[in-house]
Amino acid sequence: MRNHPKLNSQIHFILGLVCGQMKSKNFVNYLCSKYADRVNPSSAFFRCKRPEEPAKNFTYKFTWPDNFSVMPGWVEAVSHPWKERWFTLEACDYCDDIFAECTDATFMDAWLPEYSSESGGRNLIVIRNPILNKIFKNIHENVHITSISAQKLINSQEGVIHQKRMLSVLHKKKHTQSLHLPHIRKNGRPHFADTLEAWTKRRIRNVTQTGISESIPELEARIQKIKQPQNILRKPLRFFNRVRKLGNILLCRYKLKTNI
Repeated sequence: MRNHPKLNSQIHFILGLVCGQMKSKNFVNYLCSKYADRVNPSSAFFRCKRPEEPAKNFTYKFTWPDNFSVMPGWVEAVSHPWKERWFTLEACDYCDDIFAECTDATFMDAWLPEYSSESGGRNLIVIRNPILNKIFKNIHENVHITSISAQKLINSQEGVIHQKRMLSVLHKKKHTQSLHLPHIRKNGRPHFADTLEAWTKRRIRNVTQTGISESIPELEARIQKIKQPQNILRKPLRFFNRVRKLGNILLCRYKLKTNI
């Protein structure tokens, strides 16, 4: 837009989505293979609402030319491979722009307790452009808009924020390939738990990035083996983190008391 005046005159607003990762087509083929024993559907829909279920328990829908379809649900089928970064694009490991920071407005799901029981779900919007702000304030038909605090907005995306900040620990390692890597913001000194989680999820991404080169049970068995160190250490690490937090609280109280 800076280099081409015609584009600059034609594009009035840039809109974005909160994003934690993007999947390759292999993610679709994995779900289709597992739940339909087929691949390459003719259509895919990634957010089918269930009226009787809370908003987070939506389904995917894959359909083939013979009208056969399958609908794996988020909770029972999709959430684990999604969160564990199966079939995630490598570029996502080097991106820390969660909130589409350079856009005029960013849209996201409202993953907050007060909205979790609604089957239709809610959306949150960050508006950075005063003209767009005026437009949204004047919308009344079929849209109800209220303000929300910045902290609540951040809380609604805490899972995505954790993923991106956790992966920043990987940038301390020297990359073996001759790639130009962007600067990425780091979230202070990484804890061992974050390093282990980042290592595990990168290994899973590496194993799955070329697609399904083996049977589904064999692929899942390989991933379970990668996850073993993290699964074994999960309980001790949780205990250690609780002790560390308690120690920090007691230290703060002691410092406060001695200062008084």
